[in-house]
Amino acid sequence: MTRWSATAAFVAVVCLLSACKKGDAPQDLPTATPSAAAPTIVPPLVETPLGREALLLAIARAASDTALGRDQSATQRDLDGSRFALRMRFGCAGDEPVPGRRLTFDETRGKLELRLDNEIGAQTPLVLGLRESGYEAVEGFWVHRPWLLDADCRQAAPGAEAPRTIAAPSPGPEPSGQPPSLNLDAGETSSSERESIGIAQFFTPDDARTHRRAERGYAVTKLLSAGESRSSEGYDIVLAGRLRRLASGRVIACTVRRTSAPPDCLVSVQFDNVAIVNPSTGEVLAQWSGA
Repeated sequence: MTRWSATAAFVAVVCLLSACKKGDAPQDLPTATPSAAAPTIVPPLVETPLGREALLLAIARAASDTALGRDQSATQRDLDGSRFALRMRFGCAGDEPVPGRRLTFDETRGKLELRLDNEIGAQTPLVLGLRESGYEAVEGFWVHRPWLLDADCRQAAPGAEAPRTIAAPSPGPEPSGQPPSLNLDAGETSSSERESIGIAQFFTPDDARTHRRAERGYAVTKLLSAGESRSSEGYDIVLAGRLRRLASGRVIACTVRRTSAPPDCLVSVQFDNVAIVNPSTGEVLAQWSGA
């Protein structure tokens, strides 16, 4: 090695050592630059539909405000567009027949038939009493036993349904401080049993007629397996969709029939899906979309 080569090699080694001391990166390797922080991905919010309890409580609030003459504009505005999923049980053991809802089971053939027909129309007294204009058709259903916050079969406590004693009219004046006896007509239906809460879709002349099912109803026939019987817990009608305000701005429209009785209320909705479900197994026997 020549004197010049040795000197050059020495200088190169010194430079390399000096660079290492200073922590400098080698010239042939690019210096890494910190990358921008990865954006936080926020999953879309999933709207939880109003279930039976929440919807019935909203109806109770609207009925109370109506009876008290309170302004409901803010509450009604907040309800508009909300999703709902209302369950209604029918076909429980011991239930009396309900017009518009039919359940038959041929045990010999294992044939189960369920049918749900329109129960509320444009000429229903409750609809007429709301005095909503601009609609040519109404389709909906009564919410039976609205005091039950869960869709279930009644399990009355022992003695809860004991026969009532009907007092005969007193021939003379009642003792001082005692109210007069009442002679109840056995054929009269108590106000708690009559239909006073409904849920319905209102159709304008511009709405598609294909969405109406008043003439068709909802029916399903199912052949059960050998040895299988109908559900002992009845069946659930599941109505799903969105709350929709009426021309008056109301979503839950109530009317006072008389001051001594609770208001009658109708929930205005858009039905997106109607299903009949076996609550014992969760099986969907049939469903109709765009109803």
